[in-house]
Amino acid sequence: ACGITVLPPDVNASQWRFDPVDSRTIRYALGAIKGNGQGAVEAMIAARQDRPFTSLFDFAARVDRTRINKRVLEALARAGAFDALHPERAAVLAAVETAMDYAVQQEAARQQAGLFDLFAADAHTGAGDNPAHEPALPTVEPWDLRTQLSAEKTAIGFYLSGHLFDASAEEVRQFARTPLAELVDAREPVLIAGIVSGVRLVQSQRGRIAILTLEDRSGAMEIVIGETLLDTVRDRLRDDVLLVLRGKAQTDRFNGGLRFNADAVWSLDDARARLGKHIRLALNGSSTAEPLVALARERASEDGLPLVLDIERAGAQVSLTVGGYLLPPSDAVLAELARMAKDGRAVVGY
Repeated sequence: ACGITVLPPDVNASQWRFDPVDSRTIRYALGAIKGNGQGAVEAMIAARQDRPFTSLFDFAARVDRTRINKRVLEALARAGAFDALHPERAAVLAAVETAMDYAVQQEAARQQAGLFDLFAADAHTGAGDNPAHEPALPTVEPWDLRTQLSAEKTAIGFYLSGHLFDASAEEVRQFARTPLAELVDAREPVLIAGIVSGVRLVQSQRGRIAILTLEDRSGAMEIVIGETLLDTVRDRLRDDVLLVLRGKAQTDRFNGGLRFNADAVWSLDDARARLGKHIRLALNGSSTAEPLVALARERASEDGLPLVLDIERAGAQVSLTVGGYLLPPSDAVLAELARMAKDGRAVVGY
């Protein structure tokens, strides 16, 4: 906001408070991460005075263990404070317990070593500084953007590295083409999409209504949902959920701004089923169709979409529609299909 760039937290660069890097850039504070007390942050800063941390395990071994615990490391991992050392936050979070065990082992080794042994060691190494003895980060499924941002919000209270809308923007813009900031007063209904950032229930002259705050990358807008529609969609109205809405943008006679009156509210899964034409994925010519047929048989739904396969054989591409089955275009089904695809993607065509 206001042209100021906020850099993410970093165990090697952040301070207790927000720290200006230059006139237009500040570094996010370690003290602003939930669960990080001042004593813990001071211990981190003291431990990195001689040299920066080189890994999660180096961090755990060098920071005073009486000041940090598993919960602190988990919050740092969710906030992205280890990103400069380990880009995959899922792996860092999965390794926290191992890192704490490693720190205990390093402390025990220090206590067992004699004074002369300590002096005989390389003066520039210390507990936790020998990468040869460090455990490896586990191999785990990387977080998708939605999971990463959700974890980030848990740790710092909001999304810093992106916007939840980004996780679905490419797909959503195929049918909800107008950003919220570009809507104008119009008589014709349009489709819009965004992330819910607030829900209020209000008693009006026309009955009980809901007023949502909906956000995308361009801005935010108030959405009005009347009582009749509210009764059928109430369970979908939650913060941090992506919704697709149909309705009209009209000028609010009280404040002069735009307000959107919705006549339909869909989840992304619902919108895919209503607006999509097919689910598409690419296969190698050598791939067998048996797993796909088994999945199609297991997940078949009358409200689903046909499955189209793009198969490359002898340099030519052939498109085939799998007959007899319609698949629900849910995130779970798309993820299962993506694991079988040549390029790791299964997409809904509109």
